[in-house]
Amino acid sequence: MLDIAQRKIENGYELGFQISEYDAEMLVSLWDDATSGDTAAVYMLMAEMGKLIEALHEVIWNDEPE
Repeated sequence: MLDIAQRKIENGYELGFQISEYDAEMLVSLWDDATSGDTAAVYMLMAEMGKLIEALHEVIWNDEPE
């Protein structure tokens, strides 16, 4: 089990993506609002994070041995 854990620590995933200038500015603005206590901004950030998690799910599922 320790060997498997060590391998998972040493190995990683690289995801590349492109984001428009508009969307990047929107996300930074949402982050600023969320850190100031705006719960609507937190929900919007979580929705965007869901897109990243979905991409990670796909990479991990395709990496697991059958």
